[in-house]
Amino acid sequence: FHQHLKGFRETYQDKKIVLCVERLDYTKGIPRRLDAIEQYLSHSERLENIVFIFINVPSRKSVPEYQDLLEDLQGRVSEINGKYATIQNVPIHFIHKSISFSELCALYSLADVALVTPLIDGMNLVAKEYLACQQDKNGVLILSEFAGAAQEMPNAMIVNPYNINEVAQTIESALKLTESEKQKLVTPMKER
Repeated sequence: FHQHLKGFRETYQDKKIVLCVERLDYTKGIPRRLDAIEQYLSHSERLENIVFIFINVPSRKSVPEYQDLLEDLQGRVSEINGKYATIQNVPIHFIHKSISFSELCALYSLADVALVTPLIDGMNLVAKEYLACQQDKNGVLILSEFAGAAQEMPNAMIVNPYNINEVAQTIESALKLTESEKQKLVTPMKER
């Protein structure tokens, strides 16, 4: 864990990290999230120091519709990166493979924001894993109102994942919060 954390700190030095972790599935709302990220980037002055990391775990590899979804997502990521990349930064890092538990915990620990915006979900443990790994800092949880975890985490920044404008504005708001504002949001959720 500590070795991965050190490596990620060096790689993403001076960058704000927004982390998305899910399996490849239609219910996760990834295309809408990419639309919201593009809208955020189109108005952002942070192009040099913002990174959206998508950890996208493969699933249902033999189903043609899922292969089509993956190809669409990869094309969309390339399009957005082509439009908003700078010499110093590529805004979206899309990783379509499983990563080790220690790497995932290190990313959770380092991320400034977790963007968990499924269109529908039972509980969504990613939101809870993110908070559990936030030991040294207070990251912000942006959570879909349609995830079961939203009922247990009213201090998260709750969004409607169908509302692209709202998600984009919430990303901006989350990144502007002061340390004390983040602590007020996160501490009760960590305790719970």
